[in-house]
This record gives sequence, C-alpha cells and structure tokens, in this order.
Amino acid sequence: MSLKSDLVKKLEMIPGLEDRPSIVAGGSAIFYKNKEIAHFHTPITLMKS
Repeated sequence: MSLKSDLVKKLEMIPGLEDRPSIVAGGSAIFYKNKEIAHFHTPITLMKS
C-alpha cells in the first residue's frame, strides 16, 4: 500500500469525506460535503485547496 491509499482509507472513515477526481487539479482530491478541500500532486504530496 502507498501512503496515499493508507491516508485515503483512513480519511474516508470520517463521515462526509471522500476521495474523487479533482475539479481543480485534475488528479485525485479529498472532498468534504461536496467541497474540494485538498488534492494530490503526486501519490505522496497532498496540497490544501
């Protein structure tokens, strides 16, 4: 497992958080209640949106 997949798995345990494609960066992003709050630049770099 990668750091990203470990983090996403743990974050998705929080109600309202989900991982899906970023509308800003084009890669994977973390959304809270349909608002993008962070996105990944690489599999190990998470940036605040």
